[in-house]
Amino acid sequence: MKLKYRKSIRMFVAAAIFAAACVLLAVLKNSSFVCENVFAKGISKAWVYVFGNVSSLFPFSLYDLFITVTIVFVAINLFVLIKSAKKRHFNRLLKALSSLVLYATCFVFIYNFTAGMNYYREQVDLPFYEGEALSESELREVIVYFNDDFTEICEKADYEDGKIVLPYTDEELYKILEKEYEKLPSYYSEFFVAPKKTIFSPVFSATGISGLTFLPTGETMLNAQNMQCSSLVAAAHETAHLKGVMRENDAVSTAVYVLISSGNEYFRYCGYMYYLPQMYNLYYSLYGTDDALPPFPEKAWKERQKEAAFWAEKESFVTDVGSFFNDLYIKLNGGSGTSDYSDPNLGHIDSDGNPVAVYNKTQRLFLSVYFSKNLSL
Repeated sequence: MKLKYRKSIRMFVAAAIFAAACVLLAVLKNSSFVCENVFAKGISKAWVYVFGNVSSLFPFSLYDLFITVTIVFVAINLFVLIKSAKKRHFNRLLKALSSLVLYATCFVFIYNFTAGMNYYREQVDLPFYEGEALSESELREVIVYFNDDFTEICEKADYEDGKIVLPYTDEELYKILEKEYEKLPSYYSEFFVAPKKTIFSPVFSATGISGLTFLPTGETMLNAQNMQCSSLVAAAHETAHLKGVMRENDAVSTAVYVLISSGNEYFRYCGYMYYLPQMYNLYYSLYGTDDALPPFPEKAWKERQKEAAFWAEKESFVTDVGSFFNDLYIKLNGGSGTSDYSDPNLGHIDSDGNPVAVYNKTQRLFLSVYFSKNLSL
């Protein structure tokens, strides 16, 4: 009898070892020093470098291959498990069950080993504005500066079907993105690999996902159905993950900074379209009106509305299911959930009617970029 179940027992033992290793990693997560220096700048960085270079040799995504193999593997073993249970073939049942348990624990360990520990590293290294609160006229001047730049870009750009025409091939675009990331400090890994379009794009769209990073294969995947500007913003966000920034709010901040500080007009256009409204929201929350500000460029606003309509069309119960599991995943890794993707406006008017200028991360980055250009108020 023991010989009959030996293989299943061995797989359960191996699964137990992986589970114990996961517990050890969970304990190590309490040390930001270990997460920063042993994993983010050591093990994870080396792993992504090796597997990222391997994955770049293939025209297809190893993530797509992994998901496909996983679906087939799980389906076969579930079929065997159910069939064996009905026919009371306990040996086959245990083999199928032990295979599933070992596969799951092995994956959880590898994912935590390569990506999970990075959620608990030190704070992201970006030049957030730390100066004093700006007056109304000073804040208005900052917004006017960025809006003027935005408007000028819109006037020079070509549009087709209400969307700006991409002046680059994907390869050229990602080369520029790589160069932009080279300007960031050593907190970010120097490794870069161009994003790939996933074959699971329809699933991504249905679940509200524009991009995904999978550190076990050292890859970033983009939803092939993304609208144009959304694709660049997603690429900038996912590249931050690839370079060791796993917390979603930090990846958002990194994407904001990379885009709005870029010397490339198309990058700034996409950054402004998505994030400049944060500055308008700040002004409105402090002074109750935005009439004193120049209007958001009409062409860009229409493209932004097309963007919103695109995602609205994809919403369904599947989107809610995807959001639920994404929220759970982020919380399991120490975050606040899907709210980490947003950067709520903090400016407000107090009970005495006085404006309280508290800046969120995105607004602090706009102010930092503004002052870095040696502009004086």
